[in-house]
Amino acid sequence: MQTEEDYIREVSLRFYSEKEVKINLMMKGLMDYLSNRLKNFDKLQPIECSANTYFVEPLLTIFEDRLYKQAKSNFVQYLILFIVGHVASKQVKISLNARNACKLYMERILSHLILRSFPQSGS
Repeated sequence: MQTEEDYIREVSLRFYSEKEVKINLMMKGLMDYLSNRLKNFDKLQPIECSANTYFVEPLLTIFEDRLYKQAKSNFVQYLILFIVGHVASKQVKISLNARNACKLYMERILSHLILRSFPQSGS
């Protein structure tokens, strides 16, 4: 069995493919964007927009149109965990409105994933 030090050394010497580099940059950019949006939620959200319209629906649309269609996509799990981390962490400074929007997103995304896992029969 490989030790942790050997694994870290091996990974640090490994060259990443162009696809892996692009995916890493995309994920980093998306997580930075979401973090900034959550931290400045009350400043950025227009008064006339609900959290559902401003935060939840655009994320669900992006993920349904782009990420869910990707075979063997791991993006969904990372983004879900990232948003859960913002909701659950006491160290992340986000407003109550942002936390509520994250909770609403979590409810919607989990419902969506459950429905995808157990499709209704056509009978």
